[in-house]
Amino acid sequence: MVATPHLDLLHGVQPDAIAPAVAAIQEELDRAGIALLVLPGAEVSTERLPELTDADLAAAALGGGGWLLLECPFTTPVRLEAAVNDLQQRGFGVLLAHPERSSGLRMDPAQLVRLVEMGALTSVTASSFSGRFGDTVRQFALTLLERGLVHNVASDTHDPTRRPPGVDEGLSAAGRRLEIGPADRRYLLSRVPHALISGAVPPRPAPAPARRAGWRLRGR
Repeated sequence: MVATPHLDLLHGVQPDAIAPAVAAIQEELDRAGIALLVLPGAEVSTERLPELTDADLAAAALGGGGWLLLECPFTTPVRLEAAVNDLQQRGFGVLLAHPERSSGLRMDPAQLVRLVEMGALTSVTASSFSGRFGDTVRQFALTLLERGLVHNVASDTHDPTRRPPGVDEGLSAAGRRLEIGPADRRYLLSRVPHALISGAVPPRPAPAPARRAGWRLRGR
C-alpha cells in the first residue's frame, strides 16, 4: 500500500515528514505481525506545486519510483496541461488522481484525452464505479474505463469505516456494465502500480473493456 497524504495548502504536510511517518507506521505493523508493506508517496495539489523543489517532489513520488500523484481539482475550470508538462520537464511521471470526480474534466473531457496523449496516466477511485460519489461521477468513470482512459484503479481509502478500501466492490460494480476480465484486473491493480512504484516503463494499455450487451453509457 502506498501512503498518499495530501501535499496541499490545507493539511500542512511537509515533504520531509513523509518518510519518517511511513517508517513509524511500518514499525507498528511489523510489531503487530500485520503482513503489509507501506510505501511513501503523496497526493500533490496544483496549488502547492510552485513552492515544491525537485527534492520535495522526489520525497512525494509514489514508492520512490519517480511518478507523482497529481490531484485533479474538484473545481471548474481545470487547467492541468501546464502543470503536467512542468513536472515531466523536471523528470517526473504524472498519475492523475480521481479525474472522474473533477467537474472541470467532466465538462472538458478532451483535456483529459490530451493529458493522456502527453504521457500522463489516470487513477480512478474504485468506489466511483459503485456510485459512492453520485451517479454523474459513476457514469463518467465508466465512460473513461470504456474508452481506455483508466490506467489504475485505487482504493483512495481514508479509514476502515467511512472510506474503506472497496476495490473489489468497485470493480465488481463496473463489471456489471463492462466486460472486465482477469487481464483487465491485472493491468489496473497490479501491472501498472508495480511499474509506477518501481520506476519501470508502464505497460501498454490493455484493450478497453467492451460494453455488455443491452446496456448503453450515458452520452453515447
